[in-house]
Amino acid sequence: MMHSMTDGQIWAMWIGLTLFWATLLGFGIWLVARLTRRPRDNEADRILRERYARGEIDAEEFRIRSERLAAPDDLGPRTG
Repeated sequence: MMHSMTDGQIWAMWIGLTLFWATLLGFGIWLVARLTRRPRDNEADRILRERYARGEIDAEEFRIRSERLAAPDDLGPRTG
């Protein structure tokens, strides 16, 4: 007995395989991004949050310093 696939079955197979590989690729990209990102929660961030919580610095100062901590480390010497 000969068994052949209909056009509908072929399309379903292609859609299923495409979804499978797209999902696998997306998961791989997510995993690489998750494993290679720089952790932001370090000692300086913790101290900054504590100072803000105690009221030693205001919201504007907290925002400025938080942005500076998040900036890349290779900015060179700061002037001003």
